[in-house]
Amino acid sequence: MDPLQATHLGTIDQIKFYADRVLRGELTDDARFYQVAPETAHIHWLVGHMAFTIDRVAMSALAAKPALPDALQPIFGWSTKPTGDRTAYPGWSEVTEALTGAIARLREHVAAMPEEFGQPLPEGHPFAAMIPARGGVISFTAMHTSYHLGQVSTLRRAQGLPSGMGR
Repeated sequence: MDPLQATHLGTIDQIKFYADRVLRGELTDDARFYQVAPETAHIHWLVGHMAFTIDRVAMSALAAKPALPDALQPIFGWSTKPTGDRTAYPGWSEVTEALTGAIARLREHVAAMPEEFGQPLPEGHPFAAMIPARGGVISFTAMHTSYHLGQVSTLRRAQGLPSGMGR
């Protein structure tokens, strides 16, 4: 296996490992929709946002077809603001499955990619100016997802729940 491809797969495996840890255990509706202030992120939105970003930013940068419906863009996409209205969101199992599925699809696609990591992002990709080559989207995805998993962990702690990352 190409060493760069192996590195990317290891990075995706780390994303899955941390997502599984931070999201383990039962989270009540109140815990999932807890906001420190109005229009700030809550756990439910963060999980859907991570899934949608992997599906739309990472997969499209790697020339793969997105799997999540367009209807999720105004709920979880870029420039959206979380709301405390629980009825505005798909159910918890749907958003967690969307994240798990997006990570799995990303890994499967990267595992099947020949040596394309040095190619530029597809024309018109919104991150093409920021990320010069397809392989760079993997590190961006890891950074973005880790940032939001840290927020989930902090929101858990703010409610007196275990962080998911240890003690």
